[in-house]
Amino acid sequence: MGLRESSPIPSSGRQASMNSFGQYRFEKTFFHLMDARMKLVGIVIASLLVFFMNTSGLLVSSLMASTLVFFAKIPLKNIARNMRPFLFFSAFVVAMYYLFSPHELLKGFLTVWRFLLLVIFSSILLFTTSISAMISAVESFSQPLRAFHVKPRNVGVMLALTLRFIPLLFEESASVKDAIIARGGSMKKAKHIKLFITAMLGRSFQRASRVADALVARNYVAEGNTTFS
Repeated sequence: MGLRESSPIPSSGRQASMNSFGQYRFEKTFFHLMDARMKLVGIVIASLLVFFMNTSGLLVSSLMASTLVFFAKIPLKNIARNMRPFLFFSAFVVAMYYLFSPHELLKGFLTVWRFLLLVIFSSILLFTTSISAMISAVESFSQPLRAFHVKPRNVGVMLALTLRFIPLLFEESASVKDAIIARGGSMKKAKHIKLFITAMLGRSFQRASRVADALVARNYVAEGNTTFS
């Protein structure tokens, strides 16, 4: 079953997949204009505190997250799209608690609550911070790593490539999945799941190879001037 000659699929479905993982949306809000370093530190601190909060603390965090979403003018449907891929995992966690530790079911719901709050906080950061601003903030925080011979620019480039590749992987996975189903396959069969994984790995390695060639062709270096930037 070949996948390279896959029939075209509607671009709207692929575009939805790409836009579902936090794409920057410019708005004239205080949170959008805030320094990316401040936002990054605030979101990281809030995400860490979530793990140590009880029910009351989680309620306060949820209220704070809702307030940020409202004032940052982030559409609720976009937040919902970001949470959708994690709903199965959340249901799985609750099911495991129900089957093996029913007396701790409330703990399972709190675990899922914490996890979804992390998704919401990360979505707020991604929707209100451009990739260039995010990279600059990470490079700024990575300066102390020079003592360990780690180049801050390399850290920034790795972050940039990660943020670029995530929506592309969503697009590729939707394309491969649709190609398998169009040829009578089923994602419930082990051999077709294996085919899906193989195709995704092949496409990922091809993209990584092209990016590496592009970096070399543009004379990318970790220090000094480079045509990459």
